[in-house]
Amino acid sequence: MKTYSDYFTKRREYKVDKSTKLFAVQRQWYLPRKMQRNVNASIFDAFKNKLKMDLDLPDTDCLQDGERCPCEGLVAALMPLDACLEAPIADASLFLHGLILPQILYHMDQLMTAQLFVEHCLEHLPVLGSHLQSISQKSFNDVLESLTAKSCIMEKNYDRLEWLGDAVLKLIHTDALLNSRDLRKWVSHLHEGDLSVLRSAMGSNNRLMHASKGAGFDRFILFRQLGRSQWVPAGLELHDIKEDGTERLADVEQVEAGKKANADVIESLLGLIYVKVDFQAAYDVATELGITLPRDPDYNVSIPNYKPNLHMLKVANEFLGGITFDHPELLEEALTHPSCIHEDVPCYQRLEWVGDAVLCLFARNWIFEQYP
Repeated sequence: MKTYSDYFTKRREYKVDKSTKLFAVQRQWYLPRKMQRNVNASIFDAFKNKLKMDLDLPDTDCLQDGERCPCEGLVAALMPLDACLEAPIADASLFLHGLILPQILYHMDQLMTAQLFVEHCLEHLPVLGSHLQSISQKSFNDVLESLTAKSCIMEKNYDRLEWLGDAVLKLIHTDALLNSRDLRKWVSHLHEGDLSVLRSAMGSNNRLMHASKGAGFDRFILFRQLGRSQWVPAGLELHDIKEDGTERLADVEQVEAGKKANADVIESLLGLIYVKVDFQAAYDVATELGITLPRDPDYNVSIPNYKPNLHMLKVANEFLGGITFDHPELLEEALTHPSCIHEDVPCYQRLEWVGDAVLCLFARNWIFEQYP
């Protein structure tokens, strides 16, 4: 369609005269948005002149003098006068309140969802629920942030917490494999790369998604942005009125959070618990969610009949500032290259794998604190 007249005739079934005057208007729904580009006067004039030729309008100004963008920083649209209705509003304050009412309801919906999430966890996941309750009493925004996906286009979302929680979960799974009754014997003999593959499988998105849905988190993830023509508060039933005047329930498409969002919210919650409480609390939450392995309480890291290399331990202790170790075999293991196949201790593959998780968490924690 080349003209406004064609568009309104075919799409809106409304007749618009080809010579009607065009006005610069602004959609009300766009008013709260900030990141719109300013209208350049020369571009606007060029667009206006092009419209004159396309619509075969008389050689007069389509717009009134001084009409540019009605709101600074927002983009104007050109509409025919016949398609516009001027509605004078006596109370500008009332108009503005009505304009931002969907935004207010949207935030209320988010806050109520986060509050219901805390209550859900208190009832079904007491360890996580107790931590979230204590956190929410100090700052409820932290709980809200841990549930808000980036797709909401809010000022804060769970990206930072999920990024930190990923490192927390990495260390939790490392510790679980080290202390697992069934797997710890394998861990001592596997290559660092194989151990990383095993750890990644424990924290896969598919596994975390099932844990999230099993815990009922999928009902509380905030992932839909505010679209005033589409969004409705959660649980609200819309009604359509038929031509005969009878009402019926409207067809509302139910959209669920995807696999990635379900996995991310698990990691963001672990990141939140780690930041606000400690690592042990995050480990307890992971155990409650069933995304880790039970620890063997009888596990002992000591090597039977171990004979320490006294010279190496002396040099290492001096280098480390006189630190003493309850298990010197671990220090010797950390200094043993894989080529030393006849030593009394394993090579450092296992401890390198552990150190990778430790270094990842401490580095991310430092960045998290330094660059809020």
